[in-house]
Amino acid sequence: MKKIVIITVLFSLLTLVFSCQMDSLDPDKKRPTGSFKISFKYRNVDGITPEIELVTNDTSPEVSFTKSSVSKDGAAVLIKFENLSINNEKTNYLIKNSSDIYCQYLEDGKWVTDVEFSTELKVQNKIAVVLVLDKSQSITPENLKKIQASARNFIDIVYSNNSSAEIGLVSFSSNNQIDFLSVNSKDSKYSLNNSYYKKSHYQHLNDHINGMTQGEFTALLDGINKAYSLIDIDKYEGCAIVSFTDGSENNSLTVTQANLIKKLKSSDKLKSFTIGFGDVKDSELQALAVNGQYEKADSISALQTVFNTFSKTVSTFHNVTLRRSSGIITDWVTMKLILDAK
Repeated sequence: MKKIVIITVLFSLLTLVFSCQMDSLDPDKKRPTGSFKISFKYRNVDGITPEIELVTNDTSPEVSFTKSSVSKDGAAVLIKFENLSINNEKTNYLIKNSSDIYCQYLEDGKWVTDVEFSTELKVQNKIAVVLVLDKSQSITPENLKKIQASARNFIDIVYSNNSSAEIGLVSFSSNNQIDFLSVNSKDSKYSLNNSYYKKSHYQHLNDHINGMTQGEFTALLDGINKAYSLIDIDKYEGCAIVSFTDGSENNSLTVTQANLIKKLKSSDKLKSFTIGFGDVKDSELQALAVNGQYEKADSISALQTVFNTFSKTVSTFHNVTLRRSSGIITDWVTMKLILDAK
């Protein structure tokens, strides 16, 4: 499988429509190892109210999306999967064309390509990413240097995969020690530890990371809340907050966990990822990983891998829309959407 190192950024939306040929082979055996699937059931009892049910235990674990929906569009039905990404700890996969997507249904124990489906693919290039970094005193100086290196590498990978991405940064310890850099701020100045700089945004990001001063406590919720406030969600096609901490929340003042989760759930375009290291509460970080993923690292090298993986995950989102006839189907039909990503 060829790994994607650099993704060519397209500034226009890719929209290609295709019709599939009949095939009774299981797609998982027919397609190359880069094929991934979304399994679901479909029916349209009265021709007016189509329904889908996701089959998560038969969907490829590398596939994630923030929203699935089904609706009528004239004489057609639209099935949508929004902010879809495909990745594992080593590779971020890209769907290049809608011809790399097809749908099959199960009939008499055999998989048959559905010729009524056409597919629209849109690669989401206009994205915002905010990286949230814990800088509390519980992090050893040696580990802090490695975390800073991982954060710098995170930024490099996002920009390498998607040059139109806009990146912001928050660093936090105690509730009165939360510094931030706005998402691709047009302002030539920004504040970090009461100092001001006039450099490129990329330089600002690296200066912020390199200049972090550790504090006593862990205002994790305040840090993520600040990151949320930096993103004008309506401006972007996809958004992500990636938060790292090595401890449990103990000092936030601006928001409760419940209210923060409500904010993170306010838009289907937003994914929240959390990274834990050391003495953290897994349940807390899992709850804050809204539409995203939580990973806990048990070593500094594993932590560097998680940063690397998440940087690839948030670099590229896809919107996939399936279009088919709105004809009546009274019984649930088992279906698979096959994604040939590289």
